[in-house]
Amino acid sequence: MQFFKSIVFLCAFSVSVSANQKNEYDVSSFQDAANKAVEKAKENGWLKDIDKPTIQEKDIALAKSIADQAVVISSETMKRALPQQQNKIDLLEGTDGAIFVSFSMPRRALIDAFQVAKEHNLTILFRGLEKGATHISSTMKLIQKLSAISKVEPNVGINPLRFKEFNVTGVPTIVIRNGNKHLIAQGTLNAQYAKEQFDQKQGDFKFEPLGQLFNIDEPDIIEQMKAVAGKIDWAEKQRLAKERFWKKYKTYPLPTSDESKQWLIDTTVRVTQDIKNGRGEILARAGDITNPLKQYPMHLTIFVIDPYVKSQVDWVKEELKSISGQFQIHLTHMDKDKGWDDLSKFRNEFGAPVFILPKQVIEKFKVEATPSKIETQSNGYLLVRQFDWSEK
Repeated sequence: MQFFKSIVFLCAFSVSVSANQKNEYDVSSFQDAANKAVEKAKENGWLKDIDKPTIQEKDIALAKSIADQAVVISSETMKRALPQQQNKIDLLEGTDGAIFVSFSMPRRALIDAFQVAKEHNLTILFRGLEKGATHISSTMKLIQKLSAISKVEPNVGINPLRFKEFNVTGVPTIVIRNGNKHLIAQGTLNAQYAKEQFDQKQGDFKFEPLGQLFNIDEPDIIEQMKAVAGKIDWAEKQRLAKERFWKKYKTYPLPTSDESKQWLIDTTVRVTQDIKNGRGEILARAGDITNPLKQYPMHLTIFVIDPYVKSQVDWVKEELKSISGQFQIHLTHMDKDKGWDDLSKFRNEFGAPVFILPKQVIEKFKVEATPSKIETQSNGYLLVRQFDWSEK
């Protein structure tokens, strides 16, 4: 049997990784991952209007929730986890309980624990990565060796919250569980005895230590996560993300128009598949040729301007005084060094939302220069007008 081919680290999602592949869950590299996450969040606008991000109680709760998904470190456990990987994984589900262990235990005792767990349908649980480890791969190798020597592959995982739930402070400890009832047997690997006592006892029961207990060497993986997160300067990461955003953001500056011209865009389309509303009613059938602006009339005006040409900004402000219906203001670009400040300034100046001109608008409406104005027409067409700005 080839043991431990894969691992799964379950956060908001589940990922399986071959034991021969690089594992991405390096505790020491959480900070780098966080940096990238903050930068990506800024690019997507998720950090908009957040001035002083700090770690809140809800963040700690999230970390606990993530850890409670557990780290699954045996392929046998993975087989059980994958069908339900979109949900919260309970490593004790479908088992009779768990054996709580630590690498502080003698190797012989760990081997016995693996064999007992497999025989009695129990999950092996560690509190975290082995002492001094910063990468799960080293823990994986130790587990793989134990499994190979014991010639069994029980369910194995890391879940510090279970240690807290059953107040496990020394190992080995067996927990037999069925529904809301549980029995805790410390200092023993005699699962048969624990199960017999479980059947005889009424309600929850905890034995005094039945044998030698060993300290738990592995640090709580949740505490490791919190410690690393606590060292991250989120305000600085946000500042850097802000600085980088506009340098990476693709914009499409257009020349200033030197002629006035206009053209029409036909919005007629052929429907490729049935279009239904929320009630299931068919609005258009596949093969139909329809003009959505005729069928569902609306009045929309789109202004496309260079925000750094003051006369174009003034022109839009004057146009807005008499406009009717919906409107949008598209800015061709932002100063790469002052992007956020300038965007805020233009929003305040127009007193309305503004957008950075997307490539799709340029291509669909054949926009060539600024300023331009795009308006829906009652006949189902879009009228695009480009204004001569050479004398402005």
